[in-house]
Amino acid sequence: MSSEVIRGTAEMVLELYVSDREGNDATGDGTKEKPFKTGLKFL
Repeated sequence: MSSEVIRGTAEMVLELYVSDREGNDATGDGTKEKPFKTGLKFL
């Protein structure tokens, strides 16, 4: 079972966008259109 979890995790891709100029930590959702302002928000 642990090898299945490792394989599943290796295939996961998460793309998040951050922009100090156009981003907003309160309303951003991490997409290209609505980026976060700081990288720490999505952690």
